[in-house]
Amino acid sequence: MAVNGAIDPARAPKVVKAGVFRGLGRPIALAAAVLAAALLTTSTARATPFSSGSLVVERVGDGTTTLSGTAAQISVLEVTKSGSLTQTIILPSSESNQQTDAGQSTSQGYLNTYGGYVSVSGYNAAAGTAGVAASNTKVNSLLDVTGEVVTRTLFPTGGQSGSPPSPFSSNNYRSSIATSGSTFYGTGASAGLPNTGGAWYVSGTTFTQVSSTATGQPTNLRNVEIYNNQLYASAATSTGTGIWSIGSGLPTTASNTSTLAINTGTFNANASPYGFVLFSTGSQGSGVLDLAYIADDRTTAGGGLEKWTLSGTTWSNSWSLFVSGTPTGSNTLQSGTATNFAGLRGLAGTYDSVLGASLYATTTELNNNRLISILDTGTATPSTYTTLQSAGANYAFRGVDLSPTAAGPNALVWNTTTGTWNTTSTVWTTGTGGTLAFTNGDSVTFSGTGGGVVTISGSMQPSSITVSATSGTYTFVSSAGNLLTGTTGLAKSGGGTLILSGSTAFTGSTAVTGGSLLVNGVLSSTTTTVSGGLLGGSGTVGGAVQLAAGGTIAPGAAPGGTGILTLGSLSGTGGTFAMEITGTGAGQSDQLVTGGTLNYAGNTLQISIAGTYANGSSWDLFDFTTQSGTLAAISPIVADSAYNGLAWGLAATSANYYDQKYGAGIWLSDWSTGGQRFIFNQATGVMTVVPEPSTLVMAGAGIAGVALLRWRRGHRRARESAHNG
Repeated sequence: MAVNGAIDPARAPKVVKAGVFRGLGRPIALAAAVLAAALLTTSTARATPFSSGSLVVERVGDGTTTLSGTAAQISVLEVTKSGSLTQTIILPSSESNQQTDAGQSTSQGYLNTYGGYVSVSGYNAAAGTAGVAASNTKVNSLLDVTGEVVTRTLFPTGGQSGSPPSPFSSNNYRSSIATSGSTFYGTGASAGLPNTGGAWYVSGTTFTQVSSTATGQPTNLRNVEIYNNQLYASAATSTGTGIWSIGSGLPTTASNTSTLAINTGTFNANASPYGFVLFSTGSQGSGVLDLAYIADDRTTAGGGLEKWTLSGTTWSNSWSLFVSGTPTGSNTLQSGTATNFAGLRGLAGTYDSVLGASLYATTTELNNNRLISILDTGTATPSTYTTLQSAGANYAFRGVDLSPTAAGPNALVWNTTTGTWNTTSTVWTTGTGGTLAFTNGDSVTFSGTGGGVVTISGSMQPSSITVSATSGTYTFVSSAGNLLTGTTGLAKSGGGTLILSGSTAFTGSTAVTGGSLLVNGVLSSTTTTVSGGLLGGSGTVGGAVQLAAGGTIAPGAAPGGTGILTLGSLSGTGGTFAMEITGTGAGQSDQLVTGGTLNYAGNTLQISIAGTYANGSSWDLFDFTTQSGTLAAISPIVADSAYNGLAWGLAATSANYYDQKYGAGIWLSDWSTGGQRFIFNQATGVMTVVPEPSTLVMAGAGIAGVALLRWRRGHRRARESAHNG
């Protein structure tokens, strides 16, 4: 690899020696002679790793030799989006690892970035070689994020009738895009029969003609792209002009049917599309590609930059704009036909729902053309552009794309209702749509309104988990060895419900800010904060729980079901404990258990009661090792009996009768019409039904009941201590 003219010996490309060749729908043995690795010569210079947020553009020419049909030097330039040149990576044009392109074959040289790699198509021919575009000496190089070539693949050279035949035999190899450090797609045309044009998939040891050559199918393809995990290519042929989707997803088998996704021929019969970008604005549904920009190289009406939008199933052209040519000295965009205006060929871009589409394109002049930027805010048709770089005399820009960066985590959105969460099921989408599989390190979001059952298969390690569904219930089902692990965090927002059925093993924090999080297994978070939502269930939250203003803790399947919820510890103020009682038997009342300290301070207790109960009936609402603080309030009881609406108050003095009988910190309800009231003792966490204080029954039943509960709790803890010891 040469950088600014120097060649680097230290980063030798991967050796690609031999394998199986699949062309024309059949496997063919591929001799080692047609697939080789480049050996680099001496120097000390190295490429600089690509910077995130910049552009890469392919340039042909050496600045001295007039561009023509002969082979010319290839350079990959890194340019900032403001137009500053960061670095120039020059591919060798005469050594054993040479790669060049035809100087004025303008349909060639359209690099792409994808998955952290830059893919560059070309020819294994020395600069100055005549007629290179019609030769069979094709070669492809993949550069990684460091700017170094990691794979150099030579194509078979025997032509369409050779054994094996040559992809794009005796015709143009136009564009390529990587899917890994050793696999890529390539597109181009073919001369003669059998037809070896269209789209090919190269695995490093296998060549497969993935597009069909049947009648009506495009075999002369231009720029190749991947959007939403789907393979696309542009074409201007008698079988259809526009953007074609090839097969389903990313095909690796032979003879897939291509479908004309955007028919630009309906807009203009002479359309000539090259580069294109596809975006999802969300207007047609989450992840649906509904906005397209297409570079058209004509300088007649309809050429230049085209904007297309999707409504339902119909794509419509919004506008097309020429770029003012160099002689005009202006930076205007214009529709219709104009003198000294240029079309476009290379195109890349990004989309933002607020800023709009930021587009980067190369113009059609044969020499000293331009890399430009255009901003479409979506509120008005763009009228100007910005020139970022001019190629220079005896140079020409071809393809442009965003710079590759190390493959980082994807931001995935669950794209179904009920399904399996593993690393193979394509049940996820991204901000630009598509169907993808999960990879450890991806962030995941569960949104929408439907919910569903999510079965976890394997050890899943997302970087973060967000459940923001506005309604509906998601249930995460886990089991031994099939659970959420790592240092991820969980954020529960929105009005929907998340049920954790089974255990988790992740250590990040959990935040509940909306809806309900019901833990029926084990939530392993180190810390859990509850504010603006509800934490419930009948499982265990292992770490420290912080209850904040607006948050509610409600054991069981709240509302409407009782249960025991166990917390590591509980602190915080301003929240609510919501407890339900449906009887005096096992499992007929809520209980909140903490293995550490329970802090009542500043929180409110809400109690719902079904039925009526005899004097002396008691419920152990809270179980703890230690407790501190005083409740801010106990809300009036909600009941289906005479208990409904009973208000509470804290015993005023230590001389109060109930303080004397039960200890300080006693809450008293009003008297019911049946002559009963409830007392709640913060020191024990027990609520008891008592009669009029003048009767002896109260003393016998109430005090004995509380004493029995205290004895049971102490006896259980003693057993647990002996067992653990």
